[in-house]
Amino acid sequence: MLLTDPAYYRDPANPLPLAKFRLVESSDPKAAHAEAVKLFAPHRLETVPGKGQFRALLHHLRLGSLACYFIRYKPEVIISSAAMKRFYLFLLPVAGACHVTQGLSAMKLAPGTLGVVNTVEPISLHWRQDCTQLVVKIERAAVESTVAAHLGRTLPRPLEFAREPTPLANADGLVRLVDFIYRDLDEERSSVSSRLGESAAEALFLNTLLRQVPNNYAEALARPVSRAAPYYVRRAEEYMRLHAAETLRLKDIIAVSGVSARTLFKGFHDFRGTGPMAYLKGVRLDQARQDLAAGGPRRSVTAIAHAWGFAHLGHFARDYKSRFGELPSATRRGARK
Repeated sequence: MLLTDPAYYRDPANPLPLAKFRLVESSDPKAAHAEAVKLFAPHRLETVPGKGQFRALLHHLRLGSLACYFIRYKPEVIISSAAMKRFYLFLLPVAGACHVTQGLSAMKLAPGTLGVVNTVEPISLHWRQDCTQLVVKIERAAVESTVAAHLGRTLPRPLEFAREPTPLANADGLVRLVDFIYRDLDEERSSVSSRLGESAAEALFLNTLLRQVPNNYAEALARPVSRAAPYYVRRAEEYMRLHAAETLRLKDIIAVSGVSARTLFKGFHDFRGTGPMAYLKGVRLDQARQDLAAGGPRRSVTAIAHAWGFAHLGHFARDYKSRFGELPSATRRGARK
């Protein structure tokens, strides 16, 4: 494939991916760093002395909850930051090497491999040998909502991807999809960057990523769908999702399910691992996180919390942090960057 062939990037006659969306081309580390901070989060960029003249190239295009990048650093830099938590980084090197440290774990990425950085701990990315990568920034709220939708329940713990390289041969479908998306974005009449195409590409990328890159929900996602929850659990779930912003009483949920309270509670605990009202709280927290992470119109944390049925802001902040590892205000600040 063109986008994963290192020889392609050594030929100056070939156009680079996302060339129409060039944001940074600079030999000034401070200028390049300032632009990168705007796109990702506060971090440090250090050049390695004695390796040659610094050069940065960064192309960027947003696709819904995804942000697609083509990034090259020459000759060698180290990028480090505190935990960022609100997104994952998908890295696909096409030249050079990138040594990734997440907390106490480390992995080396090179052409022929890919990896996902969880960003829940301090991270360091050591770009070596004129490292060139395709990078996709993925909003945590979007990918965790995708997992929850597949499983039919809220997530009891955060999604975490394996902290080791994935050979491209083990993720061939994902690599082909990334190749297609990047190629299409360079077309004059891109189908992916249209309103309809953006949504479809985003959903397909998230689904394929979850299936082909090892993660702590892979086994649950691979289970046959035959163990579907009973109709009364699914009926209650649908009712809660549709009316999550309204005042819902337990007796109303039981009435909609069409079974007794005892049967409904047993069904939720057997198939969702939680009770109906705890499930509803999870739905509301997920929706609040999506609103907080979306940016857009300036709505306060309080307004968003109230919109999703959280009357007590302190309880909302506590439950939010327990579920997502950060306060609502941190998610909101990240969305405004």
